[in-house]
Amino acid sequence: MKKKNIITLIMGIAICAILLTACGSKKETTAGTAEESEQSTEETSEPEKEKISLTVGTHGSFSPYAFVDESDTEPQGFEIDVMNEIGRRENLDITFEVAEWTGVFGMLDAGQLDTIACVVTPTDERKEKYDFADPYSKMDIAIAVQKGQASTVSKLEDLAGKKIGVNAGGQAMKKLESLQDTVQFEIVAYDSPTSMEYDLALGRLDGIYESTVAIMQASERGDCEIEVAEMEPLATSVSAYPFVKDNEKNKEVISRINEALAEMREDGTLMELSMKWLKLDQVTLD
Repeated sequence: MKKKNIITLIMGIAICAILLTACGSKKETTAGTAEESEQSTEETSEPEKEKISLTVGTHGSFSPYAFVDESDTEPQGFEIDVMNEIGRRENLDITFEVAEWTGVFGMLDAGQLDTIACVVTPTDERKEKYDFADPYSKMDIAIAVQKGQASTVSKLEDLAGKKIGVNAGGQAMKKLESLQDTVQFEIVAYDSPTSMEYDLALGRLDGIYESTVAIMQASERGDCEIEVAEMEPLATSVSAYPFVKDNEKNKEVISRINEALAEMREDGTLMELSMKWLKLDQVTLD
């Protein structure tokens, strides 16, 4: 009887030893798997990109693209939100510099700005001087007239003899000047689009040459009774960020901007910002 009990005890001890060994092996395997997983995650995750500071020139009164509200000192608008989102995704430290539009490219040339975020068209002339990131939006340019007068301007010839306002120093002014080869009208340059819109509403102008978006927004304010003329838009332009050529920092920034814009277009962020500020799709590029 005693011998049987001793054999039973020995077998029990042996089984416990086997179970403890198996558990220890399992714990070691689990720990090893966790360590390997953590190491694998560290190896596959991309390192954070080095922070780059950018000073970005923009407009102070070109709503809804870029403007400074009377109740705030910081610029806001479509251009501001797009650039800030790019900065967030690509570790770019963005500082906005509100500047007079007539001198903004001079500031870029002098190194006071790294780029410009305010509906800059990459024309052939500008491409000779600057490198551009990929286009991110478009803009239809049309003629606005006083409310109720849309039918009075349905074709280019209807501008004859009229006084047309335009933002000074931009491609819009050059476009209007080129149209004078076909029809004669007076061009009045403005530094402030808002002043131009009010002058049209007050009858000091016969029309203004401005983006469809800006015309719609001015009309929606309720204190500026203007509307888009029946004439088809005179131009459609795309916007892109300009950078001084032959600069290694700028090449890296352009690469990051293009990567962010591709992601924002893919995940719908660009469209959301377009609808938020512009009230229509101005980011689907043909």
